[in-house]
Amino acid sequence: VDENGEIKGGIAVFRDITEHKQAESVIANLAKFPSENPFPILRVSRDGILLYANKSSEALLQNWGVAVGDRIPTQYHNLIIEVLKNQSNISIEVECEGKVYLFIFVAVSEAGYVNLYAVDITERKQAAEMLRNQRQELQTIIDSSPTMIFYKDTGNRFLRINNALAKTMGLPKESLEGKSCFGIYPPAQAENYWKDDKEVMASGHPKLNIIETMETKEGIRWVQTDKIPYRDERGNIIGIIGFAIDITERKEMEDNIRKLNSLLISIRDINETLLKVKDEDELFKEICRLLVKMEFVKAVWIGQIEKGNAEVKPIAQKGFEEGFLTSIKIRLDDSSYKLDLVGMAVKTGESVNIWDIEGSSLSEPCKEEFLKRGFVSAMAVPLKHGEEVIGGIGIYSDRKYAFGDEEIEYLLEVANDIAVGVKSLRLENNLKQSVERLYKTFNGTIEAISLMGEVRDPYTAGHEKRVSQLACAIARETGFSDNRIEGIRISAFLHDIGKIVVPSEILSKPSQLN
Repeated sequence: VDENGEIKGGIAVFRDITEHKQAESVIANLAKFPSENPFPILRVSRDGILLYANKSSEALLQNWGVAVGDRIPTQYHNLIIEVLKNQSNISIEVECEGKVYLFIFVAVSEAGYVNLYAVDITERKQAAEMLRNQRQELQTIIDSSPTMIFYKDTGNRFLRINNALAKTMGLPKESLEGKSCFGIYPPAQAENYWKDDKEVMASGHPKLNIIETMETKEGIRWVQTDKIPYRDERGNIIGIIGFAIDITERKEMEDNIRKLNSLLISIRDINETLLKVKDEDELFKEICRLLVKMEFVKAVWIGQIEKGNAEVKPIAQKGFEEGFLTSIKIRLDDSSYKLDLVGMAVKTGESVNIWDIEGSSLSEPCKEEFLKRGFVSAMAVPLKHGEEVIGGIGIYSDRKYAFGDEEIEYLLEVANDIAVGVKSLRLENNLKQSVERLYKTFNGTIEAISLMGEVRDPYTAGHEKRVSQLACAIARETGFSDNRIEGIRISAFLHDIGKIVVPSEILSKPSQLN
């Protein structure tokens, strides 16, 4: 424009506003962020008035029954006040029309309002619920198993156990999970468990069929355990998984079978001994030795009653120290016989069984003598033949309740066999002695008859004896049996027996007979 005001041309000034326009675009895009967000975004004032809500919030607002400009429900308003007061974010879960949202309350203190940002966590909640249900199902399956199941980490701590193990231990699961074996079991037992665990974790291979004991509130239990490596999703060993079954009843049955088998073997051996041994003292010693061979028997002694004597005399023992028998004094006429097992059995004619010596009614000195030798249970059985009691057997064990009904039945059978064997042996010895006496009498008679002939005919004195010796020598050389030789000896002695009835004048006639 000139001085006259006439436009002569134009002046243009250019300024680069690219960054400004880009910033405006970013701002515009950011401004659209809440509206474009697929999840609810809200802004609420300090007094609980809904200042803003994006389109994705419609279902939520409809569920709440509010619109922009209305006051939100009291429970959420209280959270707005708390967030502004504490200047800290709060997260809550809100359900709406089958969906679950995680709302984060973020305070904008300087402006006096709170922004609420929501995230749809429905799928995540469903996945978590499914995982929780699966874990619960797995735990239910584990807890329903009669097998004891447990997980342990590399630090020897129980991560999880099932009901079967908790029941066996007599403790709630919560008191076991998280604890080390060393805080639950005796040191030696825990060390054995830990040794197996370390072996499995170091080798990466299972260890199966471990037969071991487990200390519980109800006492010692026998278990068979399998242990396998516990691996994470990357295959790293993070502990062990164990499976254990209670085999106490099986072990007891096996022990019982083994015990009864040893009893049967002892009965067989004792019966064989009764047939072979002919000396009573040797018989009792051998019986004691055979009884102690049974795995649950630690010591045995046998006493017998002599006729006309009230004393039970010890005659054999096995398992006691030298001189023990000499210390035993049992008299059936002593009122204190109740203090002794064998004395009671002999006196009453019935077996006596003490399952637990320490808790029994035996006298303290008697208990002390038994316990210091390691005896914790004992029984005594009488040796009876018919109604006659000829002695008794005391049997001692280092196990409690060693003598059950079956053991007592077998030992009574043994005692009966022994009594019959002893009576038979005594009868045989008596018979043998009677035969020997009869034989001596018979020989005396033969010799007397022979002497009668010699008295009638002194000329041939000694003839019968010499004939007998010569005939027996010939018989032995010929190979005759002892019985036949004895018959020849007797016949030789008596071969001239007819001279007894021959008149003396004929036997002693000096001249030729007519």
